[in-house]
Formats: sequence, structure tokens, C-alpha cells
Amino acid sequence: MIFNCCVKMKEYPFPQFEDKEWICDFAFLVDITRHLNDLNIKLQGKSQFIHNMFDKINAFESKFKIWNKHLLSDNTRGKSPDKLQMELIDLQNDTRRHLGNKFQNVDIHNFYQNYMNLEKFPRLGAYTKQIMTLFGSTYVCEQLFSAMKIIRSDHRSRLNDIRLESCVRVAVSSISANIDHLMTKKQCQISH
Repeated sequence: MIFNCCVKMKEYPFPQFEDKEWICDFAFLVDITRHLNDLNIKLQGKSQFIHNMFDKINAFESKFKIWNKHLLSDNTRGKSPDKLQMELIDLQNDTRRHLGNKFQNVDIHNFYQNYMNLEKFPRLGAYTKQIMTLFGSTYVCEQLFSAMKIIRSDHRSRLNDIRLESCVRVAVSSISANIDHLMTKKQCQISH
């Protein structure tokens, strides 16, 4: 250990650094102290109301229960609790946004586009994108291949993959094109 070497160079007797169990306990204490410091910083500031602080403390308590369960399961050498799980706890305890009501009342695309802060919950955003790209049934997949077969016909056999992907995306998309908006961004060419 580098730290052990430095302690020996300074000639400070510190036998605890020879004990691996003590080092694990010390590492846990350092981690918990970092999380407590993060909580402390979140609780500071002028615009903090009691319900916001309560949300943050509840989220910390939930995370602490997971860390404690993780520690008691003697999983200290394996993977740590999932960071996505930690983001979900923060999201569940964010009453400012009332996201539960919004999630029930709007469609899922609108919810993630307008109400989710993907900078605050980056892992949740990435996970959601993965889930949203899965086909719910084989119908969508069959529709995609049928459209691709029609687009890449004998007359259009020279389409490269990028152009084919763009054509298929337009063909199977349920989003209608706003032609008027697109036309305002283009300049008409005047004939000579």
C-alpha cells in the first residue's frame, strides 16, 4: 500500500494499517462521511423549504438502508449498490415536482421530454432510452421489415445503409412531419 509506505517513511507507528478488516471499516467510514457531506451541502441554501429538506433526508435514509443491507450481506468486495437505484430513490423522494401524478396523467414520451431532469438523473435517462427502444410486439418489427422491403426495391437497390435507415425511419414513424415549419427553414432556388 502506498499509504503504508508513506507512514513508514515518516516513522509514525500505525499498526491498524496492517489490519485488512480495519481498513475496510475505515473505507466504509470515509464513504459514509462523503455521503453525509453531500447531504449537508444539499440541505444548505436560501431557497430550502422544510418539505424539500425532508425529501432529501428521506432519500438519504433510504440509501443508507441499502448501503447497510449491502454491508451486512458481506458484499464489500463485490459490486456496490446500483447507482441507478440511488437515482430512483432521489426521484421517489422529490415531492417538489409531483412526478408521480404527472407520470400517470401524460404519455411517457411527454413525461420524459418535459418533466424529467436528465442532467440530475443521467442513468435513469439512459435506462429509459434503452427500454423505450424495445419493441412491445412483433407487429412493429414486422412493419419495419415490410417498409424496408418496399423501400429497397429493384429500382432503389443502390441505397446505402445510412440512407436506407433514414427512409425506414420516416416510413414507420408515428410522428407527422410539420411541412410548413420545415419549409420556413429552406431557401427556394430561383430558376435562371
